[in-house]
Amino acid sequence: MKIGQSFVLRLTAYNTFRVILLIALMLLMIAVGFYLSYRIGLSESHRLRAENASLNEAVAQLYSDLAQARQRAVSADKAEEIARLANEEVRLSLLTYGQEIADLEADIAFYRGLMAPDELANGLAIHDFYLSYEDDTDFYHYTAILTQSTIKHSVLKGSVMMELLVQGSHDTERITFSDLPGFTDSMPARLRFRFFQRLQGQFKLPQELQPVSIVLIAETNGKNPQKVSRSFQWQALLGAN
Repeated sequence: MKIGQSFVLRLTAYNTFRVILLIALMLLMIAVGFYLSYRIGLSESHRLRAENASLNEAVAQLYSDLAQARQRAVSADKAEEIARLANEEVRLSLLTYGQEIADLEADIAFYRGLMAPDELANGLAIHDFYLSYEDDTDFYHYTAILTQSTIKHSVLKGSVMMELLVQGSHDTERITFSDLPGFTDSMPARLRFRFFQRLQGQFKLPQELQPVSIVLIAETNGKNPQKVSRSFQWQALLGAN
């Protein structure tokens, strides 16, 4: 009995030690598991923080790129507007230069005609008539140019009458410039020139009048008097200015 009891006691002690050892191993494994989980979690946390920081940098870079892109777009719009304005300025300058060249060519042709007139041209001529309107003062400003085409240019003397043709109740009526409001010169105007003479003045047009044309009648004095006339349509005169 003593031998059996001793065996049982030993067996019980062995089992108890085994159980304790198993429990210790389990606790150790649990501790190792917790430790490994902590290390893995810590490493994952560092990784996530690094990725988060990288993403924040990427987002910040995107915002910076977006701001630069918007600035470039604004700069491009401004550059396009500046280019458009520059092109418009160049176009207007070219038009101005073209008009100046045309005016100079017309002046050259005018003076060349005076110095070397056409064989068929001879004596007094009404070269042109210009008319413009000024809104601020309600005045019409005019310029009449008379020329003498001849090989030997002697002093030409004479006079020119300017008349406004208006639409009457039944037919056209003639009104001398000196009868128009605002006209300060006298009619007929005196002519005295060798090559050409420019006559300038102004007048106002009563509202009840309907102008049709302006007629110039010029004549010279002397041994071989000349008389020429020329009509200028009202709408054509204003349309040219």
